[in-house]
Amino acid sequence: SGPRVIERKTLIGLIKAWFLPPNVQGSGIRKTAAALLQTGLEPLPENPSPARLLLAKHEVVAWDDELRCHELDVLEHWTDASRSLSVRLFTGPGGSGKTRLFVEWCKRLRDKDWDAGLLPKELLDRDCTGAADVETLVTNDRPTFLFIDYAESRGYLEQFLTQACALRAGRKDLPP
Repeated sequence: SGPRVIERKTLIGLIKAWFLPPNVQGSGIRKTAAALLQTGLEPLPENPSPARLLLAKHEVVAWDDELRCHELDVLEHWTDASRSLSVRLFTGPGGSGKTRLFVEWCKRLRDKDWDAGLLPKELLDRDCTGAADVETLVTNDRPTFLFIDYAESRGYLEQFLTQACALRAGRKDLPP
C-alpha cells in the first residue's frame, strides 16, 4: 500500500454503497447489511462527565437542521445519484459535528428503507480479504450507506475499498 496522506486530522470516511435497482433479486446471503452496520448510538452512562455529554453517540445536544442545511443538501444530492458505488471523504476539526451529522443522516436513510449505519471498526482493523462481511455489504439488494469514523486509524481501509470495488465489478447485474 502507498504512503498515508492523512495525518493528524480527525476524519470520517464515507462510503455511499452499492445501489441495486428494485427489480434485482437478492443473493440469499445469510447475514444482512443491516445486521452488520451499527447505529453509532449508545445510552448515556450514569453521572457522565461534562465532556461525555458532547459525544455524538449520546445525542444529548438536540439536532438542528438549520445549522447543517448545506451538509444535508450535499448528502441528499449524493445519495440520490444513481451510481452503483461512491466513496466520499469528509474532514473537519475534532468536535465539529461530523459523527453527529452522519448518525443523523443514517437515521433518515433508515426511515427511507435503506440499510445505513456505522461500519464496525473491527471490519477495518483486520485483514478482510475474502471476508463474507465485505461480500454481504457489496452484494446487498437494498440501497446501503455506511460511514467510517476515524478513517485515518483503520489499518485495512484501503484493502476493504479495493475488495469492495473488485466484488462490485464482478456483479454484471448492477449499474456501473
